[in-house]
Amino acid sequence: MFKTIAVAATMLIALPCFAATEGLAEAVARHQSGAPDSELELSIVESLSKLKNDGWLPDFWSAYILTQVVMRHPEDRAKRLARAQDHLTRAMEKARRSDEAPMGDLFSLQSLVYSFSSGQAKNKEEAEKIQEAATAELAKAFEVAVDSPTVMVMAATELIKVGQKEESRPHLMAGKALLEKARERFEASDLPLGETTHFNGEWVQPWIDWVDRMLADGFSAE
Repeated sequence: MFKTIAVAATMLIALPCFAATEGLAEAVARHQSGAPDSELELSIVESLSKLKNDGWLPDFWSAYILTQVVMRHPEDRAKRLARAQDHLTRAMEKARRSDEAPMGDLFSLQSLVYSFSSGQAKNKEEAEKIQEAATAELAKAFEVAVDSPTVMVMAATELIKVGQKEESRPHLMAGKALLEKARERFEASDLPLGETTHFNGEWVQPWIDWVDRMLADGFSAE
């Protein structure tokens, strides 16, 4: 089964004096630039927490980075997911005060947090309830932000998963086309990553590669 390759963390050492003065774009760039390491990823979250005048984006990116920590590192998973949810709840509350906030991207990240959290459920019924909430958040994203490249990636990955499950090449081809369109829009942005909500741009090529393997080698291709 394909495993999503998420945005990488950093190999730079986070000195306390640097973290205290680091800006939003620089912090997210460190997350993107190197090999995964939970301590360094968590240091980036701490750096983002020090930013007081950047609206809701520091909380948004803190929530996302924490999902990447729990994906790779099983320790303190429930605690870190709860922390991710706290950050995202604050980001949502602040973003809703702006008419220009990309709510589809926030709904998409909420869906991701719920999806991770379903694995921490106490039983099957609770897991199903949380996963239903994840699906509902994604449906809201599709409703309000069909032109967002972030949401396009979420839609594309859903198409591809259906394509694999149902062995449907049209689904795979449609998902790949949507990923390519999303990539064009990501690349057209002049803003640093941290000043956007493009948390899943790094997913595009790995998913395209997986689709190409399935189209070439069959639906069981890894």
